Amino acid sequence: MRNSLFIFLVFCLPNLHLFADTYVWEDYDDFTDSSLDSSKWISSNSYFSGNEPTETGGYINLSGLTSLNTEKNTFLILKNLEGIIGVEADIWLPGDAPNDTGVMIGIADGGTPVGYLDLWGNGDDSKLYVYLENSVSGESIDSNRNAELGITYRVGIIKENERSALFLNGEKVAEVVTWQSENLNILFRGVNDAGSPFTAYLDNVRVLRRSTTTSLDGSTYNLSSSDGVSETLVFANGTFTSTFTDP
Repeated sequence: MRNSLFIFLVFCLPNLHLFADTYVWEDYDDFTDSSLDSSKWISSNSYFSGNEPTETGGYINLSGLTSLNTEKNTFLILKNLEGIIGVEADIWLPGDAPNDTGVMIGIADGGTPVGYLDLWGNGDDSKLYVYLENSVSGESIDSNRNAELGITYRVGIIKENERSALFLNGEKVAEVVTWQSENLNILFRGVNDAGSPFTAYLDNVRVLRRSTTTSLDGSTYNLSSSDGVSETLVFANGTFTSTFTDP
């Protein structure tokens, strides 16, 4: 016997509009013009400050503790996150990086780090540290894995409406429920904690950006499973109708 359950829901809000956003990955900066694009990047703000990054050889140098760059930290911060929910890039440390040199992609909430993929150089004991937290609930992921100097790592952050995640070489390595914040930064940082001159590297930045916003009005979606369970969703004239069938 097939049992059908019909659910009819009406959103009783005036002028209700239902929309779906489409996001696509796009090239943001490949650093091939020998000059940092000030419309895309800043090197300091009210929370983070350090040396000025330099663009040479088709990539970014995050250098410090030298005669020209005397600070221990060098930051590269996305200038405007409007419409952007994800960022990915290549990071690496040279094979001869001094101990306690790090390069990372990070996300900060009001200046407080809440997520990062941090490549930390310590010779044969180099590590890549993974951390992500929901700054409201306290939910967190904290782990590490072995890493190598002189190897490029593809690192990424995606902060969607429901879930936020970190990615390493295409693999999701951390995920938490998304928190709400109006004061986020996504940034890259090079550092040395041992007082040694250092250089870390960054290249090939892409962003996941909203490309279109589509009205759902007049749309029908059919969902089904292999065991015959199905659901039909209809959006029309401010009304959402769901028909659920369980054989």
